[in-house]
Amino acid sequence: MSYLLFLLASIGNKPASKVKFILVSPHSPLPTPHSPLPTPKSIVNFF
Repeated sequence: MSYLLFLLASIGNKPASKVKFILVSPHSPLPTPHSPLPTPKSIVNFF
């Protein structure tokens, strides 16, 4: 879960990174011990 907080913090500070993360996530999601990243739609709705 902490990785999400880290991503949200860095994404919030860099709008460009936010777009990159949304575009990249469906093709190459980051490996996590819990579950895959949410879909781009979920990310957009969250923000």
